[in-house]
Amino acid sequence: MSAGLTIRLEEHRTSEQQLPAGFDVAGLRAYLTEVWQSRQLLADTAEGVEPAGQHKAQLLEVLADGRVRARNYVGVVQWDGVRIEVYPKLFAHDAPESERWFAHVLWWLSYCRRLRFPFAGVMSELATVRQFPEALIAQFARLAYHLVTTQPYSQYQPVEEPLTYPRGRLEVAASVRESLRHGQYQRLVYAHEPFAHDNRLNRLLRYVARQLHGQCRFVETAELLRQVLFVLDEVSDQVATVVDCDAVLLTPYFADYAPCVAMCRFFLAHSYLDLATWSGRANSCLLVPMEYVFEDFLRGFLETHLGQAYAVAYQSTEWLTDEGVFQLRPDLVLTCRQTKAQVILDAKYKKRYGDEQTRKAGIGQADLYQLVSYTLRRACPRAVLLYPAADGKMPPKPRKFTVSSKLMPVDKLMLWAASVPVSGDVAAEGQLVEQLTKSLRELLEQVLGACPAAGAT
Repeated sequence: MSAGLTIRLEEHRTSEQQLPAGFDVAGLRAYLTEVWQSRQLLADTAEGVEPAGQHKAQLLEVLADGRVRARNYVGVVQWDGVRIEVYPKLFAHDAPESERWFAHVLWWLSYCRRLRFPFAGVMSELATVRQFPEALIAQFARLAYHLVTTQPYSQYQPVEEPLTYPRGRLEVAASVRESLRHGQYQRLVYAHEPFAHDNRLNRLLRYVARQLHGQCRFVETAELLRQVLFVLDEVSDQVATVVDCDAVLLTPYFADYAPCVAMCRFFLAHSYLDLATWSGRANSCLLVPMEYVFEDFLRGFLETHLGQAYAVAYQSTEWLTDEGVFQLRPDLVLTCRQTKAQVILDAKYKKRYGDEQTRKAGIGQADLYQLVSYTLRRACPRAVLLYPAADGKMPPKPRKFTVSSKLMPVDKLMLWAASVPVSGDVAAEGQLVEQLTKSLRELLEQVLGACPAAGAT
């Protein structure tokens, strides 16, 4: 086991550092392959719309010389004492040991809708814990302790058992099979539903808390988990899986448990924390594809801060040709709730080429051709290429391009290229939110005109 080694590299780059001599490279490769095959991060993956051949990809590639090559996934991998950090290209100018990139990734994930990351408040935990995945465990421990102590969960549990007194519904067949044939005439089998504290949800919480208690390194977190286990001491100690999380049905009265169940599902998915192989060290993996994160972040942010004025929707995959070849899937379509005017947003997680003040505004021709295809297929004359602005720099003014042709159903297509500030001082989150909200609102007003919030007078 290697101790204390951290390898840092930018996405789509190869590390300068090598893995130490004698490192279990085969074990790391097997772990990454297992994480890739069992990943359940993207809703798209669960729905089976993954591009053909995508299953052959890998999160990271370990080269023959011991160096690591990153792909389009960013995040943290911990394996056998070695920590591999892959940071977004937006933060390539920062010092490699800077933690700003990770704080931003967590902030982006907190707005995501399709990416299953239920730790929206993890930023506050990182302020004190300063280590991943300890921050996730700490947030789960705080929420679980609060719920089991202030809102204990009980529900009617179906039980079938032999009793010496009538209770519930008599199960004749089961009584003959399990009692009468053995001469136990005084014990008949009854089916009933007691209001029990020992139920599926509490067994799930107990199992996850017990597993995490063995992994956390901070005394405060361990004490909270121990208190959770103490409160749930009379609950059956059974192994739980992702299936148990999906089987939990919560009434509106216990809706506060929903985030906690989502966290349990996160931990049990084996794509993030390797609970099964804990043996004195924590193997963990949180790698997310930045193209999806950027797109999903924009949708969640728009819904949260501009949702009263605009309806935000993902679009299903369509075909460019009548023969059903060449797929098209525009990222987002925004509709003004008052005027019903629409605009296509195509999120591009990439740096704009060259000087953004040139005639081409630093965008690639392929991106513009793709945007034209979206507008023609959807008969929507307005579309925007949306890029992340360079970290620490004010984005330039949006650039407008006009495409005219007599073959089109409209006189002109109006296309924009714009950058939005998605990074800054995460500690001053309110200021960052205000800046991004203002930038998006001004852009949409320029493209669609004024769009008052629904119900506004």
